[in-house]
Amino acid sequence: MVDNYRAAASTGEPQPFEGVIVDFDAVVAALADQGIPGRVEQSGGNTATIYLGDGTREANEDGYGRWVLLIGPGWFEGSWWTQGRGAVGDLVLGPDDQGECPIEEPSSQDEVITMAAAAYRRILAGPTSPDQCPRCATVHN
Repeated sequence: MVDNYRAAASTGEPQPFEGVIVDFDAVVAALADQGIPGRVEQSGGNTATIYLGDGTREANEDGYGRWVLLIGPGWFEGSWWTQGRGAVGDLVLGPDDQGECPIEEPSSQDEVITMAAAAYRRILAGPTSPDQCPRCATVHN
C-alpha cells in the first residue's frame, strides 16, 4: 500500500486513497510556531507518527512517559526515517492513551494543524467539568 502512496505522490496519478498527502514535518513546524513541541518518529514497522508534547506526561504501565497527542499513521519517504507523510483518509489524532479516548479524523493538512493545536491545549488544560475524561478532557459516549 505504501508503494501505491509513493507512486501516486510522485506521478500525480489518481490517488488510491481518500484525501491528500500530509507533510508531517510541515505539521510539526506549524505547531512549533504556535508553541507546541513535537516531532516525527518511527513507531514500528516503518510507521511515521507525530508525537506532540515532551513525552514526560504521566507514566504508562511500562513506566514510559506519555505524549500529549499522537497523529498517524503515516510512512517515510526519505531514508533513515525522514520525510514523514500521511494520507488524510488514514490519519487520526488523539491522546497517547492506548485507544481509550475518542479520536478525531482530519480532512486536510490545515485541519490536522487546527485540530491538533485545539486538542493539545484542551488536554493540557484538563477537564472543566466532572463528566469529562481526565486524560482527554472530553465526554466519552
